[in-house]
Amino acid sequence: MKKRKLLAITIALVMIMSMMMAIPASANLSNGSIVINTAQNTALTGTFSAYKILDIVGWTPDPAQPTNQAEGQFVYRMDSRFAAFRPSAQSAQDIWQYLTAASANNLSFNSAAMVTLSKELHDFIHVTPGGIAAAGSATATLDATSVTIPNLTPGYYLVTGKSVINGEEVTTLSILTNAFNSPTSVNMKADAPTITKQVHNTNTPLANGDGWTDWADVNIGDEVDFRFTSVVPNMQGYTQYTFTVRDTMSAGLTFNPGSVAVTIGGNNISTSANTWTLNQSPGSGRSFDIVFDAQNFINYTVGAPILITYSAILNDQAIIGNPGNPNKVDLVFSNDPHTTGTGTTPESEVIVYTYEMGIYKYTGQTPRISLADAVFELRRDSATGTVVTFAETTIVPDANTTGANVYTVGGSVATFVTPRSGLVDLKGLDAGTYYLIELAPPEGYNPPDGPIEVVIARADNERGFTVNGNQYQPNQVDFANGRINVLNQAGGLFPGVGGVGRTIFFIGGGVLMVGALIALLVIPKKKENNEIQ
Repeated sequence: MKKRKLLAITIALVMIMSMMMAIPASANLSNGSIVINTAQNTALTGTFSAYKILDIVGWTPDPAQPTNQAEGQFVYRMDSRFAAFRPSAQSAQDIWQYLTAASANNLSFNSAAMVTLSKELHDFIHVTPGGIAAAGSATATLDATSVTIPNLTPGYYLVTGKSVINGEEVTTLSILTNAFNSPTSVNMKADAPTITKQVHNTNTPLANGDGWTDWADVNIGDEVDFRFTSVVPNMQGYTQYTFTVRDTMSAGLTFNPGSVAVTIGGNNISTSANTWTLNQSPGSGRSFDIVFDAQNFINYTVGAPILITYSAILNDQAIIGNPGNPNKVDLVFSNDPHTTGTGTTPESEVIVYTYEMGIYKYTGQTPRISLADAVFELRRDSATGTVVTFAETTIVPDANTTGANVYTVGGSVATFVTPRSGLVDLKGLDAGTYYLIELAPPEGYNPPDGPIEVVIARADNERGFTVNGNQYQPNQVDFANGRINVLNQAGGLFPGVGGVGRTIFFIGGGVLMVGALIALLVIPKKKENNEIQ
C-alpha cells in the first residue's frame, strides 16, 4: 500500500497500487452527495452526472480536524472501467500513477495538468464503446442556482453538466472531487461572454456625459459612430476559443470598413491573420463579421475589456421617423471545452433616426389657395446660422397641382421652391431648431414678417417625432399635423393693412388736404389785392 498527498490544497490521499487487493471499507465511511453551485448571474440546466473514477475504501481523519473531510489520509482503489485510460501527458501511466505523481508535485485542480486530465477523462467516458454509466445524476430545475447528486458511494468523481449564462447554454468544465459522508460542494466552472452595442448621440445630454447610448438622431449624410463592448471570458479548459462579432445594419446605413478599430485591455490590436480579420461578405443578411483567431484568443487576459469601434454613413435609403434605422450585433463564442461547439449571445440593438419637415405655401383663408414659386432657405440653430443644403429628390412638373417637391439633406442645393401645390417636403433632418426664411415670395405677394422658427424633436408617438410640438403627418397641411403653413398676402406696393403703411397713407392724405385748404384761402386773397392795385 502506498501513501501520497494528492492535490495538497484540498485533500491528502493514500492509493492502492493494485486494484485487485480486496480491502474492506472503513467503518467511518458512508454514502455522500455532490452539490453543484452556480457562479453569479448564471443558472444550471439539464442533467448533471457523476462518474466514479476511484473508490474510497479507507479514511483516517486528521486528529487536529477530525470532522474535516478535506483533510486526513485516504485509501483509494481504481474503478476497473478506467484501467485502460492513459493521460496524454504521461501515456505510460494509468490514472493511479498519474494522480500519485500529481500529488507529489502539489498540483492544484486548477493547474493546466489537472484541467487537461478532467477533459481527457470526460472524453474517455463518452468515447468508450457502450459508454460508461454515471454513478448518479440529478436534473436542475428551471433557473436553479444549485443541484445535488445524492446517494453516491464513497469515491473520487468526475462531475459533468451544463449551465445557462446570459440565456445561452454552456457546457461546464468537468470537475474532479471526492464524495462521501456529508455533502461535498463544488462551484460550476463555466463562463460565457456578453456583447453590448452603443451609438454616439451628439444631441442628447446623457447622465454619464459621454453620449454613448442606444439611439441617435442625425442628418442624412452624417457619419455615425458605433461601438461594441465585451470582456475576455474565462477560457479555462479550452485549447482554442471562437469569438466572432457579427454586425447587421439596415439599408439606411453604409459601413465604413476603414474605420474599424479594436482594443483589448486598452491595447490596440491591429488586424492580421493571427489577431482578427474583417469579413465583409458573411452572408445570412449580415453586414460584416469581425473574426478573432481562435488559437490566439485564449492568450488574452481574463476580464480584459474589449472595445471595437467603427462608423457608418446615414444614406438616402434611411427610414424617416419610426421605426428608424436599426443596427444589431451578436457574438458567436465557444460554449463547450470538450468540443468545438459554439453558442450565440442575444442581439444588442441601437437605432439611428432622422426626420423631415413639411411646408405649405398659400394665400387666403376660405378657401386657401396654394402658391407656387416661393423661394426658401433653411438655417440651423439661428436665423444667421449654417444653411442646410439639399439634393433635389422629386421636382413635380408644372401640370401637377397636388404633388410636393421633395428635397433630401446632403446635396449642394441651398434653396428650395414651392410647386403649384404649395407643398415642399424636406427629408433627412436631424433633431434641433431651424429657421425657415422666405427669400422671394411669389410675384404680387408680400413675404411673411421675418424667419419662422421650427423645432424638430424625438417623441414617443406613431411617427417618432414632432415639428413645433405637433406630430408630423406628411399628407396633411394643418399646423396640428406638423406642417409649417406659410401665409402670403396679396399686394406688392404697401406693407400689410394695419401696419406702418396705413399710418403713412393717412399722414400723406392729411398733408394734401391741408395744402388744398391753404390754396383756397390764399389764392383768392392774392387775386383781390391785384384788382385793387
